[in-house]
Amino acid sequence: MVVGLGVDILDVDRMDAQLRGEDAGFLRSVFTPAEIAACDGHRHRTRRYAVCFAAKEAALKALAPDGDAGVGWPDIEVLAGPTPANALAFHRAAAAVAARRGVTGARLSVACTHRLALASVVLESHP
Repeated sequence: MVVGLGVDILDVDRMDAQLRGEDAGFLRSVFTPAEIAACDGHRHRTRRYAVCFAAKEAALKALAPDGDAGVGWPDIEVLAGPTPANALAFHRAAAAVAARRGVTGARLSVACTHRLALASVVLESHP
């Protein structure tokens, strides 16, 4: 059964501007060390970060549609895989919200062009 749905789209140029004007704390405040390593090691670094951010935003929308869950960006982790974003892991506050909502699985789908990054997250609960 579907218990949450979230979608996000991000302009890749916006992420590029953020990365070029990067203050020391931006990456660490939004992304996990594993996400940073995966994005920095990718030939399309900016696109990878944009997809990762869109996936986190879509997951947050699916977890807490009212936007008030106390979930921090690193509490939602995009796990690296053969595609730009393969799976999600929920930590700390995100894991607590997922447990309260009965989430037993998360499906992530992403698409990216040189201009736009799109992510869709479906949260499931199995009886």
